[in-house]
Amino acid sequence: MTYFVTFQLPPDAGFRLVAGHPHGLQRLLLASGRIPAGEPGRMHLHAGEEVIRILSGELVIRVADERRTCRQGDLAIIPPHTLHGFRVVTDTVLEVIAEQHIGTYFPVRQPDGTRRLVEVYTPSPWNNPPPRAGEYTSEEEIRQLLGSVDLEV
Repeated sequence: MTYFVTFQLPPDAGFRLVAGHPHGLQRLLLASGRIPAGEPGRMHLHAGEEVIRILSGELVIRVADERRTCRQGDLAIIPPHTLHGFRVVTDTVLEVIAEQHIGTYFPVRQPDGTRRLVEVYTPSPWNNPPPRAGEYTSEEEIRQLLGSVDLEV
């Protein structure tokens, strides 16, 4: 079990797990992220709590129906089952504290015009394991789902 760890950023765009199950945590995770300007963080929700802290850069974050431009030092606090997403204005570095395995659900527009929540399964510590071992959501399936998310940040 790890009791001390050095905070590290991912070398490229994306997220890096700083602390989680491999470090002895059972419920929480800490991740760092680099997100390039223009990157959309599509609207989604989790079944657990999440806190995003901006280390540098600027992004517009939407939590439920509230939008705010966030910069260094700002926090976005996201309760469980709350739709949220972001639009990156300038290259941004952030950290995220969240519960582990809280699932990621996207509000997907259906052919009849209604929306339904669709859960994706990836090896991410945020996401639940797939119902059948090893049956993760493919990159193509995720691209299709994201194309059907019509809620704007």
